[in-house]
Amino acid sequence: MKTQFKDHSRFYFLIYNLTILLIVSCSGSAQKDAGDKVKNDVEQSVRQKSPSSFTDTVTIDFPAAVFYNPDTLQYERLKATNGEVLFESIMHDCSYQISNSRHVLLKF
Repeated sequence: MKTQFKDHSRFYFLIYNLTILLIVSCSGSAQKDAGDKVKNDVEQSVRQKSPSSFTDTVTIDFPAAVFYNPDTLQYERLKATNGEVLFESIMHDCSYQISNSRHVLLKF
């Protein structure tokens, strides 16, 4: 009978120690490191818009959609900043927005 009690106490002792080991090893430092990595990736991926090479201002007093075509210098800056694939995607989205705004303005 004492032998069974010793076996059970060893078993519970082993479970207890494994539980403590698991809790201590998973204290959250891995989550902190992963959070820091994501934060650094986000900080590196944030880019600023290239400044305009024009300083003129236009005031419009009626419903309108205003679009501009960047000059070649701005196109080159956009390509350099965003990369070729993202630049092509932006240009495609811009053409869609222009077409959609024309349809909306025709309804007014």
